[in-house]
Amino acid sequence: MELAAIIFVFVVLFIAYVVFRVLKKTVKMAIRALIVLVLITLALVGGAALWSVNGSERSLDLPTETL
Repeated sequence: MELAAIIFVFVVLFIAYVVFRVLKKTVKMAIRALIVLVLITLALVGGAALWSVNGSERSLDLPTETL
C-alpha cells in the first residue's frame, strides 16, 4: 500500500504540473497557484490516507493469544 500512496502522490503532482502549464495563457498567476495548491494538498492528504490504511493492516496480521 505504501507503493500505491507514493504512486498516487506522483500522479497527482504530475496532473498539477500539467494543469499549471495548460492554464498558463488563460488564467492569472494567483488562480493558477491556488488550483495547483489544491491539487498538491489533495495529493498529500490522499497519500497520507493510503499510507495510514497500510498501518492498520499490519495490526490485523498479529496472531491472537489462546489460553
